[in-house]
Amino acid sequence: MQQIFDIVTAYVAQKSGFNNLPQCRADSIYELRDVSFPLHSIGNEKAEEIYKNLSTELAKDPIPLLESVILQKGFLNINDLGAQIGLTYVGFRRIYPILKPYLKIDLWIGIIYAVCNTLQNIQDIGWVLNETKDVILNNKEDELISKIIDNKARDEAANVCNVYRDIYSRHSQMMDILIKELNGINIKKEAGQWNLRYENADPEAVKEFRRMVNLTLSGQQETLDTYGVRHQNFAYESELGWEQSNDRVLKVLKETKYFHPQTQKNEKGIPEGGYLDLAQFLTDSGLAVGKRGYQKDYPRLYILRPDGSTLYTFRDIVFSIKKGDNADIVYNVICTEQNLSQEKVQLGLRLISPQIAEKQWHLSYELVRLVGRRMSGRRGIFVTADEVYKELKEGTAEISLKRKQEKEELLKKRKEASDKNKETNEQQESKIEDIDEQITSDNTPEAIAAFERINHHVAVAAMKFSLISCSLHTELVIDVAKATNPDEASAPFLLYNYARFCSVIDRFESSVASGKIPPLCQLDQVDWKLLDGNAEWKLLMKYAVMLPGLVEQIACPVMPQRPSLPNFPVHLLPEYLINFVREFSSFYHLNRIIQDGQPALTHARIWLCKIFRQVLGNGLKFIGITPLERM
Repeated sequence: MQQIFDIVTAYVAQKSGFNNLPQCRADSIYELRDVSFPLHSIGNEKAEEIYKNLSTELAKDPIPLLESVILQKGFLNINDLGAQIGLTYVGFRRIYPILKPYLKIDLWIGIIYAVCNTLQNIQDIGWVLNETKDVILNNKEDELISKIIDNKARDEAANVCNVYRDIYSRHSQMMDILIKELNGINIKKEAGQWNLRYENADPEAVKEFRRMVNLTLSGQQETLDTYGVRHQNFAYESELGWEQSNDRVLKVLKETKYFHPQTQKNEKGIPEGGYLDLAQFLTDSGLAVGKRGYQKDYPRLYILRPDGSTLYTFRDIVFSIKKGDNADIVYNVICTEQNLSQEKVQLGLRLISPQIAEKQWHLSYELVRLVGRRMSGRRGIFVTADEVYKELKEGTAEISLKRKQEKEELLKKRKEASDKNKETNEQQESKIEDIDEQITSDNTPEAIAAFERINHHVAVAAMKFSLISCSLHTELVIDVAKATNPDEASAPFLLYNYARFCSVIDRFESSVASGKIPPLCQLDQVDWKLLDGNAEWKLLMKYAVMLPGLVEQIACPVMPQRPSLPNFPVHLLPEYLINFVREFSSFYHLNRIIQDGQPALTHARIWLCKIFRQVLGNGLKFIGITPLERM
């Protein structure tokens, strides 16, 4: 990575007189993205030498950019313990033998959770399930709510009734069955009992919980297969307890002066779980509090429920120790909603194992929001990746068909144009070249299948590009119309332009085959002096050369002072690719690549296209998108 940049600085500084060019480390190369070099002041001889050296490096396939930052092992952490899991199982064990899943299995199980959560809320208010069903469905709950003394509790009861009606309107059959099955049963108590049995490796609980969890994972994997994603390693939180890791860590924590045991009656007369006094730990450790430090009056870290079962924050500490024992550095990829919880986990880990705590970093990311859509786990309203894929695929198909019609119209006009009107023909030819050559009027099964494959590929690329194109710490808004538009900053825009590079090279090879142009010369035989325009120089220096440094900047950021979180600016790569392609598009529309009667210039520009195609292809692969040679 540094080698390519060194070539540039050495040649520009020593051979062209630019002795004041900044000497930058590779991790800050991208900061030079707005530098321009007046090619006319360098001279053709020196420009040729620079081109020759750079082209040799950049034309390599592939450029080995990420050898030093390869992820050694990734785990998908399966949270198969906790209140939500037990609550879901209370409904699952009753509904699964009776009602055939009518949704994709993971979504169906998600609806079971939403129904059971609502029914548990009804019981928490103090109402009986079968007695309140008709009352709520007929909007006659006001009398029941008026008997609640606390204003906040009354508002919550009214909200529960609204959620009840909303879920029932979409899942009445499931709700009717579960109301009947769970009437008279303390849902929260049974859920807690099953959780405790599972955590203690009770054989029946293990068998049944794992069946539900693995069914859910199978549904999620079905979705991930669409996007070409497959997890190789799974880590079930339950197994931490079964292998006695939980017991060992809990014993150590209980021996610290910061642990306060669980109780069924605290100073307020209510049950309270066991916790760690992190505020006192911060004081004793001398860690910064306030501005640029940890928050004042730091909240407790609860690790046990009043019944003695463990909470997920405690299990995160245990799992962190296990990961830290086998890694130099650990990134826990968890959304920003868990920022405080993960900070507590890191402090809890620091309390008993400072060395491992230093290896752990929370890689935080914001959630996704879709234009015009909303989600609510409580109401069982999900916007799934499957739905987004379907919308993206429909959007890309619509645009592809539109481009097909445009091409057919231009071809029709070209045929109608007079041979004497040479300018018109050339203008139309240029426009036709910009339209995808794969789109034809061929409606054979093979052509339809090819169209379907390309449409799928572009839709998946649109999703991946959208996910990575904004900062991790910014809420991601996916606009399907923009994400599928090849004229916007989108994956289709990049893919179409990669296909354009391929199309230009294909046309050149066709001209060679027909004898119109001599075969392409070897790279070391290119007459680089012919590339005397600032546009070519700008593309090479501002973009092609900068990709290695940009990748290093993204992959190897400077780690911050805790409690600040690391930032991997992955959005810079899509931004770079979009700007690169836009610059090339401007160059392309002003300069013909294949020049009749000028084979040397044509060869130089074709080699430049090959280099730029390689750079764009590498960039796409880094963000998980496979380039397409034809669209």
